[in-house]
Amino acid sequence: MWGFKSKISLFKTLFWLIALLGLVFRVLLLPSYQFSYDELSALERATCMGWNDFWNRCVIPDAHPFLMQAYTVLWVKLWGFSSIALKAPLVILSLLNVYLAFKLGERLQKGGGYLMAAFFSASFIIVFHAPLARMYTPGLTFTLLLLGLLVSCWQAKTITKKAAFTASVIAWLLSVTHHMGALLVITLLPLVEFAFRYVTLKPIFWLIMFFCLMYLPLLPVTWMQFQHSGIGPEQGGWLDAPHWTQLYKWIQVWLGTGYCTGVFVIVFVWILWKHPKILISKMALFGLYVFFINLFIIYFYSVYRAPVFQYSVLMFSGIGLLVFWIGIMRVFSQNVLLVISFIILCVFSIQTYGVKSYYPQHVESAYEHSYKTLAGFNKADSTSALICNTEPFIHKLMSKKCSVQHLSLASYEVVKSVVKTEQWLSEQNSKQLFLASPFPDQLIRALTHYPHVLYHHETATVNEYLLTKSPVTTQQTPYCTILKDQWPHSKYFISKSVDTMLSGETEFPFTIYNRSLVSNFKEGDVLVVKATSSATVSNDMELCLVIQSDSSKNTWAYNARPFIGNTSVTGLYIGSWIHRMNKKPAVVSAYIWNRKRKKIKTVRCSVEWIRYWPEHWKIWH
Repeated sequence: MWGFKSKISLFKTLFWLIALLGLVFRVLLLPSYQFSYDELSALERATCMGWNDFWNRCVIPDAHPFLMQAYTVLWVKLWGFSSIALKAPLVILSLLNVYLAFKLGERLQKGGGYLMAAFFSASFIIVFHAPLARMYTPGLTFTLLLLGLLVSCWQAKTITKKAAFTASVIAWLLSVTHHMGALLVITLLPLVEFAFRYVTLKPIFWLIMFFCLMYLPLLPVTWMQFQHSGIGPEQGGWLDAPHWTQLYKWIQVWLGTGYCTGVFVIVFVWILWKHPKILISKMALFGLYVFFINLFIIYFYSVYRAPVFQYSVLMFSGIGLLVFWIGIMRVFSQNVLLVISFIILCVFSIQTYGVKSYYPQHVESAYEHSYKTLAGFNKADSTSALICNTEPFIHKLMSKKCSVQHLSLASYEVVKSVVKTEQWLSEQNSKQLFLASPFPDQLIRALTHYPHVLYHHETATVNEYLLTKSPVTTQQTPYCTILKDQWPHSKYFISKSVDTMLSGETEFPFTIYNRSLVSNFKEGDVLVVKATSSATVSNDMELCLVIQSDSSKNTWAYNARPFIGNTSVTGLYIGSWIHRMNKKPAVVSAYIWNRKRKKIKTVRCSVEWIRYWPEHWKIWH
């Protein structure tokens, strides 16, 4: 039989074999990675001319520090709009991060490197962001380098001028990668003072001074970027303020977006029972400080100033939680820690590549995939195309890359106007319509012209339909996730269809209220209301949909669409604000805004609740 050392050697071999398989897979996917929206946005700004144009058109509107935008500009000039060229250095950095994480973990505790390596090789959130040419992978690189250097000096009980200079350069690089990296640097400064209080403060003084001098020229740009405040609706963005439950959700996401959280809970409960004092060890407290101070600053800023709370921006602070885990797992021997890390690596790998299906669910984007699908059609197919998430630059780049000039493709101006979209649809003589990433109200509009579904392809990133005017034998459900027939009745929200006559005597002549418990809704669900008149309605009349608190009447969400012909369809997305309602009853109001008080005939109004694009909303669940 094998001895104990042989078994441990086997665990090490299996650990690195699984880790390396994941890393090799990451590299092999390079030709398959497609541009995300954020990358395409950066590429659009990369066509700058001159230094002033770079700062004013590339950096300041992006509201991020300059480093990754400078990298994007440089790479576009060298290699053009190539996804492989742009992403390859980031993928290489993600491989380097596994090594850096292992070295940092080993410095903290023998065997701790395996826990860190498990995260950086297979955790879903790390793998998801690894190929993105954005701030997150390089930000993690500089975070690991900075913490590794500071921990090394801490253990040596000295900090040399060379180490102080190197730390200041790394801290500067982290700060010009992401503002949350700058926040991490600021929160580390008190710890540097505390950790090295027993040595001369001269190197620390020069560390801080050199960092400040390097960052000083960027302060005016940073100040202008901070005028954006955040990416909430008030700032012209899309992000809702977080509910406190998202703090717990973030910890769950960082610990594996799934079942791996249970492994950590079991380990934590055992340590709390057997070795409670380890929770107040220096390393554990250091990790908790780094994690929570950054987490809470971002959270409270998002609640009381403007939303910036996203899982991606919290990744820098997440390193602190890993330091905490290594700190409390010092109660285990190096070999036991290796076995625990091996289990975590296996669960991570199953979750990332199996449950979450990283490939192919998250490799393709809703942009390039749609245009590549279109390129497969020829003129004989008689196909029109409506890509609902397109923008002028995206359309120009993807049309050229995938060669779709031979198709009737709706322009950006058509997509962004309900009236123009309806006019464009009515003018199409093609036999079929290719519809990409539609919101439910856009899908319903398209179905009035092309009522039969030939094909529906849905992944976490892609949502496409092929519609036809002629009946087909392989009829598919336009969206199989409609909950109209599954809604609970009685005290819950009920799908409703009502007829009424608009007298024209009041500005808001028709309103229907339906009470709903928040527990029924999930983030990502969509409410759709459709109103149809027996006669043509002026397009200055609108169909409105609003969700309000039952008690305070605070408006949580609102949307409105004009009547086109005799029909209006309005959709309302259920955002993360749903968590803030804390299971309070809500009033859903569908009403017609008859601002010119015109008399028209009977109007029929119906409401549907749709679990919209469920694959997309399962990414972080």
